[in-house]
Amino acid sequence: MSGRHVPYYLRPNKHVDRQIFIEILSYINRWIDLSKYLYISMGGKFLEDHKAIHSALSIKKLMSIECDQTTFERQRFNRPLSLIDCRKMDSGELIQKIDDILEEKEARNYIVWLDYASAKNRQGQIQEVETVASKMSANDVLKVTLNASIKTLGNKEDFDSTDDFQTHALKKAKNKLGRYFPGHTPQTSEMTDEGFARIISQAAKTAILNGLRGSRDLTFQPLGQFRYNDGFHSMFTLTGIILKRIEESEFIEKSGIEDFELTAKDWHVVSEIALPDLSLRERMAIDVDIYSSLPDEIHKRLPFKFDEDDERSLDILKRYIKHYKRYPNFVRAVL
Repeated sequence: MSGRHVPYYLRPNKHVDRQIFIEILSYINRWIDLSKYLYISMGGKFLEDHKAIHSALSIKKLMSIECDQTTFERQRFNRPLSLIDCRKMDSGELIQKIDDILEEKEARNYIVWLDYASAKNRQGQIQEVETVASKMSANDVLKVTLNASIKTLGNKEDFDSTDDFQTHALKKAKNKLGRYFPGHTPQTSEMTDEGFARIISQAAKTAILNGLRGSRDLTFQPLGQFRYNDGFHSMFTLTGIILKRIEESEFIEKSGIEDFELTAKDWHVVSEIALPDLSLRERMAIDVDIYSSLPDEIHKRLPFKFDEDDERSLDILKRYIKHYKRYPNFVRAVL
């Protein structure tokens, strides 16, 4: 089962990734007014990101694509805003028609989120990233999510040792990524979820830069790279903006993006989003002291631990504190 079929309330890490995306867009909004943009993504059954994007940035030109007929029908029924244009098409068709869609929507720029939950045809997915990059203009925004789970490269239990599995995984990754595989050959010891996410990052970088090769005055500025577990697989996600090279420094200054604690410093940094499952009561006990006490002080006062090992338990607490404002709030409602 892929994470795309799991609702957000069962995927807190995915929820936080979406919140970070909106925060990044809010910085970009200081540089250029995003309210006139066209926002396109694979909205799924509930179109949650469209609703959140509209609420945060007042974007009214909203479009969702879906190739599965059952999901598409549910999407149209669940559509929370009449502004959302739901279309039955796949990502390849979208990219092929993007110029016509922009003209139809009377939009000069767009934000596109290519959310590839499946591990099938990784090379084809990254090829689409290259193609869409080749069609993008200055100030367009690209977000890409790719499956970076090491278990999609083989079952560890089928091998005599971890080293044997990692050797196999490295060969398979090279085969699956083809010409997008990093120029430097990674070590077999890098074949973990963390290491594979870095390999996927380099593949995405190669694709985007290849796509921009025909426009020498344009560059891609990465603004956030993350990996997280969506409940089933480890995922990699990248957000960035196409800029005129001569405007890079001006964008950094005017957007204030360097003030954002989670912004990407370079292509080699892929930050992890890994949140604990907390009850409302546990969160309340922690939240009240976040600004008055250090994490280790809060940890000592808690009448419970998150792990038998104190160091791991403290690390879990710190991960929650880092994202506590982005942590999803779900409550039962009586209708």
